[in-house]
Amino acid sequence: MHNDDINKNTGVAKTDSRFTMNKINNSQPKSIVCWNVNGLSARFRQSDLFRMFEHMVKKTDIDADIIQLSETHVKRDPNDPSKAHTEDVDWVVTLENCFPDYIWFHTFSRRRYAGQCVGVKRSREIPAVSYDFGPELFDEAENHEPDGRVAILEYSRVIVTCLYVPSSTMNNAVNIEHRRKFDVKLASWLHEKCKVSNKYHIVCGDLNVCRDSKYSTHSFADWHQHFLTRYPESTLDTAL
Repeated sequence: MHNDDINKNTGVAKTDSRFTMNKINNSQPKSIVCWNVNGLSARFRQSDLFRMFEHMVKKTDIDADIIQLSETHVKRDPNDPSKAHTEDVDWVVTLENCFPDYIWFHTFSRRRYAGQCVGVKRSREIPAVSYDFGPELFDEAENHEPDGRVAILEYSRVIVTCLYVPSSTMNNAVNIEHRRKFDVKLASWLHEKCKVSNKYHIVCGDLNVCRDSKYSTHSFADWHQHFLTRYPESTLDTAL
């Protein structure tokens, strides 16, 4: 979305007449809430902040059809990638008890890092869910992206791709290369999905990117320029 797409008075995205809501039936998702919690356990321990979020979801007119929480820091069970490690399962249960009107899907990491929790409203259509861009893109026999960065919700008319995109730090070649590869995989997957699917596509979550370096800190602006100079054809912006 470009800055010109934002209403200057309200700060809300302008409605594109080509994609009005009445083209999507009532069972399709219309409202998505995303939050980088920086550790699910930390947010529950810092209860005031989580209660504010809970109030926003339950007591306001947002009426979220999808709740996407990224960087949950929940480890996966070493024997089952679809389950939380016993050390972290209590936080997952607490989250599900807080929002009983939602069915929760979880992506876990091999270590206490990254990961996502995605809740979909029970009163809406329940989507088909997958957790990577395809085994051929990730050398993962269990079909889960290693850090739990991908959750794809496929509805009858909408595909919602929930992401926690890898961050990169300036002058760290390993992180930058990891990010570059992720962007390429994402671009390949989106390109292929758009060719074969006649559905609306929504990409959401923590994309770890700023459309313009003027909106970031000075150190990030330096990194951003470094990244664009090194990989001008493979940034997330190009991918999307």
